Amino acid sequence: MGELVRKRRKELGFSQPNLARLVGAHVQTLNKIEAGEIKFSKYFYRLETVLGISIVPKAQGNIAQAEVFKHLAANPAAAYRDLPLYGAMQMERTHKLFTNGAFLFIEEPIDMIERPEWLRYNKQAYALKITNDSMAPRFNTGERVIVDPLLEPKASTDVVLRTNNVAGDLKEQPQAGKTHAGTVVHLIEVSKANWLVQQHNHRKGARFSLSRKHWPSCHRIVGATFERT
Repeated sequence: MGELVRKRRKELGFSQPNLARLVGAHVQTLNKIEAGEIKFSKYFYRLETVLGISIVPKAQGNIAQAEVFKHLAANPAAAYRDLPLYGAMQMERTHKLFTNGAFLFIEEPIDMIERPEWLRYNKQAYALKITNDSMAPRFNTGERVIVDPLLEPKASTDVVLRTNNVAGDLKEQPQAGKTHAGTVVHLIEVSKANWLVQQHNHRKGARFSLSRKHWPSCHRIVGATFERT
């Protein structure tokens, strides 16, 4: 991508300072983009317009190399159904994470569903099927939430928290293997050490903290849809 930007810039006769000014970026930022040090930036969209090239799909297309997406090349008509839907397995009631509404992610997508237009170029986005009632009636069992991992954690939003791969919290559950644990919560406050969260059906809506060390991934929920019957 960086080489493509650099080559096209020179073809059009722009210097780095001139192009940086046109897209509203610092020249140091443009230099890092051309050097390949920046993998994705808001300036990519402006660079596409100014340079007349397509780089956003390349920037966010790493997930498109997964095995589950290969059928799209042979079946263009199905290209709009390219948002991976992940399933989840219920925690055992005796597991210590059960009380936090936690579940186990199924590592491979269970289906491909229609991608919302606003996530057209966001190949990191995914959908998750809700398997418990910890967030009901906000999100109900069987509903699918749309998740954008590129958004920063923000208070007063609904999020999916995930543990590390092969997390220590899962050592009591051997069948988990390399599975992540996850939980859907309403994010109230972000501190250096903890997520302060709330679940509608947890201890009558009480707030509780989850360690960011044990739950390092926080992905914003940006929509929801029901499964068609």
